[in-house]
Amino acid sequence: RGNKDCLLENNSTAVIGSRNANRVIIKLTEEYSSYLSSNNKTIVSGLAKGCDTAGHQGALKAKGKTIAVLPCGLDNLSITPKKNLSLAQEILSGGGCLVSEYPVYFKATNYTFVERDRIQSGLSQSVLIMQTTHEGGTMHTYKYAKDQNRIIACYGNNIEGEEFSGNREIIENQPDVIAVKSLKDLDKLFNNQPQTLF
Repeated sequence: RGNKDCLLENNSTAVIGSRNANRVIIKLTEEYSSYLSSNNKTIVSGLAKGCDTAGHQGALKAKGKTIAVLPCGLDNLSITPKKNLSLAQEILSGGGCLVSEYPVYFKATNYTFVERDRIQSGLSQSVLIMQTTHEGGTMHTYKYAKDQNRIIACYGNNIEGEEFSGNREIIENQPDVIAVKSLKDLDKLFNNQPQTLF
């Protein structure tokens, strides 16, 4: 639903993270997404509260394009969370699009949130993980991104505490992960991009 041409551009980054991210991470997620958008990156996320919302909003503030991958139908009644219906409409009016593999009027279920994670990474050349526990839903997208040979970046500044246990696990166990501690680290996402998605 929306500008389907967004799906054809081989220049996307999935920006993902916890629904319950702290205020610092929310602010940084929006800032990082704006920076990527200003450099012609299309931002892919899942329209959930927290990091997803901040990722989409950062792209919109930079007048960039953003894609929301939904675990439900694309109709207004099914979009979840309900509070982000206005954000979905902003994405459409800003030249972005909404994507789902489910029919209209299909309500999200626990498994569809996991299933859609493979599409977020699948539509992207790179994945930026902002905050996750080692059992957080974000880790599903990380695992799909590894299987799909995507470039993986992970926020790595002041990541003590259980709420960042997934960040630490990724940085410690993924040898080629890009540890992001400043905006300049995001520049590495503009280099050595794969020419095709597959």
